[in-house]
Amino acid sequence: MIRTYRYRLYPTKAQARTLDFLLWQGRTLYNAALEQRITVYKERGMGVSYYQQWAYFRDLFVAIADGLTTPAMLRDWTPWAWAEKQAQNPRAE
Repeated sequence: MIRTYRYRLYPTKAQARTLDFLLWQGRTLYNAALEQRITVYKERGMGVSYYQQWAYFRDLFVAIADGLTTPAMLRDWTPWAWAEKQAQNPRAE
């Protein structure tokens, strides 16, 4: 028998905004990763591993956090640009 516990949260308005932001971030990341997998498979006929995607999004996060990129520069970080980079150097992760 598996037991389940439920807890009711009563967040303040600031906490609710933070929770909504975290949910939005997770949803956005998941959808971006899914779009990347679909796009690479359609264009290259090959799958993308978890580790390849982790490295891609880690580098993107670091670039944004360090202020090395702006929204205009993010066009270079599309799944298509990533697929091109992988096609040129398939062994790099």
